[in-house]
This record gives sequence, structure tokens and C-alpha cells, in this order.
Amino acid sequence: MLMDVVVLQKTAESIPEFPYPVVGNFKLHNFKQYYDFQMYEPSADLEPFVAYYSIFEPKIPPGHELQFTQVLQVPTASLMFSHKKSLLFGITTKRIEHRSMAGDTKIRVIFKPAGLRAFCPKTDMAALVDTRTPIKNYFPHFNEQFTEDLLNYWRGNEIVNKLDNFLMLYRPVLNENIILINGIIKNLDVDESPATVKQLASKYNKSERSVQALFRSYVGVGLKWIIMRARLIKILRSVDSEEEIPWAHLAADLGYSTQSHLINDFKNIIGLSPTDFMAIKLGRITQKSVKAFP
Repeated sequence: MLMDVVVLQKTAESIPEFPYPVVGNFKLHNFKQYYDFQMYEPSADLEPFVAYYSIFEPKIPPGHELQFTQVLQVPTASLMFSHKKSLLFGITTKRIEHRSMAGDTKIRVIFKPAGLRAFCPKTDMAALVDTRTPIKNYFPHFNEQFTEDLLNYWRGNEIVNKLDNFLMLYRPVLNENIILINGIIKNLDVDESPATVKQLASKYNKSERSVQALFRSYVGVGLKWIIMRARLIKILRSVDSEEEIPWAHLAADLGYSTQSHLINDFKNIIGLSPTDFMAIKLGRITQKSVKAFP
């Protein structure tokens, strides 16, 4: 039996439990019927680099499978530990399809936007965009026994301590570039009207070219992509709270030159046109009646 859900990943600061807005007729409160989701803060030494640790534990009956799609990923890299495989995920710019079955527990380290660079200072993060790589390729102290030990713990504080100790082996160093990038992205998440690359570069006394290059090297994508993501999140928040959306007005408020540019970004990232998205939200059509997430 297959269960489908589409979720939007948000930033750590706004996650009390599992706050993912949902596309389609799958309701938020229903998600907890199928997953136990827990979040833990890292130690103070790792706080500048790591957003949080998470544990996903399916509550799915044997023989069932949960499938969901994440869109608008937080612009961060992560480590994932599971019985099947343990991987490093670079920043993801595309939709991600997830499948989970009973017993498929996953423990993750979610870095802050430029956090991974502190553990891999010689790696250009652009090389990791939309990739999944064995953790040992970048964290040489890792071995599969570490994953088995981690998954055998049942207390959250034991998992946190083991992850803290593992990451501190790499002696991450906080530099001014990491501070700058994380500050810009945090401001974008709370700013009512996302700025342009030019405006942000000027605010921090940088050239547009240098800011774009810095983000590609430390995060993996340019600041322009992150601004587009921030705009689309604000669109989805508007869509989630209203039945009829003044798209032209919203496009102007968010800095789009035309309504068609907003619609194109929305469809390219979400996989649905705004019209179909709203129709699904209001129950006028079902998600299966439109061609979404190709």
C-alpha cells in the first residue's frame, strides 16, 4: 500500500516538531500517524555549523510504504545515517522523492547553510550540489560500525553526544565568510520583502560577483537561487492562508518584474502551476488529476 504526501522543508528556527506545509489533500496532523520525528540541538561548540540533529522513525505497518516529495529544500548539506546506507547530501535544488518502510529509521545531521565547509575546508560546495556521496569520502573517521552504534541508542541525549563527538574530531573553524552567509540567509527567511543580490551585496560592502562566488563556494549555489527560494516560500505562506491570491500584486511585492516570472519559478520548483496548486488546496481537483513532479 502506497501513501503519498508532498512537503515543504523549512529552516530549523521555525520547526517546533514537523511543520511542513502539504500540497494536496494529505493533512499536516496526519503525518504524525506515520512518523515519529524528533529534533535535537548540537553542543555549543557546534552551534555555528550545525542547525540540528533529527530522528525519523516510521510508524508504518509491515507491508506498507510511505512516499513523499520535498520541495524548496533548506539550502544546506546534511549527513544521513540508516541501516541501508549512510550518505552525505549536498545542497539540493531539485525535488526529492522519499520512500520509507517499517523499521527504516534515519538519523540526520542538518548543517547550517555554510556549515559543511568548516568540516571540509578544501572542498568547493558547488561540486556537491544535487549529489549523494558516501560519508567516508569527506569524513575519513567514519565507518559503518558508527552507524550501527548510533541506531542502537534509544535515548536522544546518547545520539546527540555521539554525533557531537564525531563531528568535533574535525575541529571546525568559524570564519567571517560562514558568519556572513548564515546571517544573510537567516535575514532572508524573516524579511517580508526579499532583497536583490545587488541590494544585499551593497549592504555588506561587497560586489555582486564576489557575493555570488562566495555563496557558490561555501553553500553550493549562488545567492540569486537562495533569494528565489525565499520568495517562493513567502508565496506558499500566502497560498496556505488565503483562498484567492492576487498573483500580480504578490509578484510586485516580492520583487518580480512580471507575474509570468513568478509563475515560471513556482512551476519549475513546485512542479505545479499556481492555478493547479490552489485547486488542489481547495479540493476542487485531486493531485493525481494533474501531471506533477515529473
